[in-house]
Amino acid sequence: MCSHINQSKPLFSIIIPVFNTEKYISRCLDSVLVDNADIEIICIDDGSTDNSLQMCKQYEQKDVRVKVITQENMGVSVARNVGICAASGKWLFFVDSDDVVSYGYYDIIKNLEETVDIGVFDSDWGTAYINKPEIKERYFNKEDKEYLLSRIILSKAITDSGCAPLRSPCFKAYRREFILKHNIKFPKDIIIGEDFLFNILAFSCSGKVKYIPEIVYIVTHRYGSATHSYIDNMIEKELDFQKELKRILYETGMYTHLEKLYLSEIKSGIMRCIRKNIFHTEKNNNYFEKKILLNSIIDEPLFQEGICARDYNKKRAIVMFLVKHKMVLALNLIMKFDTN
Repeated sequence: MCSHINQSKPLFSIIIPVFNTEKYISRCLDSVLVDNADIEIICIDDGSTDNSLQMCKQYEQKDVRVKVITQENMGVSVARNVGICAASGKWLFFVDSDDVVSYGYYDIIKNLEETVDIGVFDSDWGTAYINKPEIKERYFNKEDKEYLLSRIILSKAITDSGCAPLRSPCFKAYRREFILKHNIKFPKDIIIGEDFLFNILAFSCSGKVKYIPEIVYIVTHRYGSATHSYIDNMIEKELDFQKELKRILYETGMYTHLEKLYLSEIKSGIMRCIRKNIFHTEKNNNYFEKKILLNSIIDEPLFQEGICARDYNKKRAIVMFLVKHKMVLALNLIMKFDTN
């Protein structure tokens, strides 16, 4: 639990983990620092080796709403947890240091009712949401838990016509007392999927969620971010994530309701291992190295659950068949034309 006490309590605590984003951090902070906004901005520098920390401190000197915390490189989960403990606002709002918030974002997010645990807003994520139809505000209650968790597992937006993907903690507002009451934290020992697990816990515990279909967040797509990069020891990290997800689903009593989706998520995890590790062009594994890595997937009982489960995605079903039979050359060919 957080023992932090702060006499000044702003409406929003904007939590920004920072690591080597000197090219983006000024743009990010400029977008957040709206005049007269009742906010505090907590920048947690996670051991940056570029000028990110110095740039954050310059903003701290210019604006009393900015607070800079430093730590050794311990990862984004620890940085966000530090931000949660340091926060004093009624609401927590996470922003990545290479992204920006939209003009007028504060006027949108400030209108959440106190009875709401989580506010969900739109982002510009994905071209599928351009010219989307008019959507009304919507509330979700405890009876909608299975629906909300299924949307997180499927990596979908909160509604089919909206642009608010539920896996990310960004473009959402969390009532701080709710987060502290349920001791919801980012898992520090999980390297991938930590956002996913945080939101599975948060939405499992929430009593009321409000969706406001207004864009408040602009995502920066850049090569070299975790989304696109080669990930070392990916299979081990993916396995840790899948085990923790299964534990949480059992703990919240939702596993039996979501088992089919969980098994589908295991397949998606295997696909991530293939794309971001085994067949990633940056690593350039040879034939035998790829075969050894495929064996490590096949030999793991949890991955076997996913491989053997029925799959209605034809492309993925083909890949699972090739993985199961360790058909490296065929997988090589498929991955050359993979556009995901």
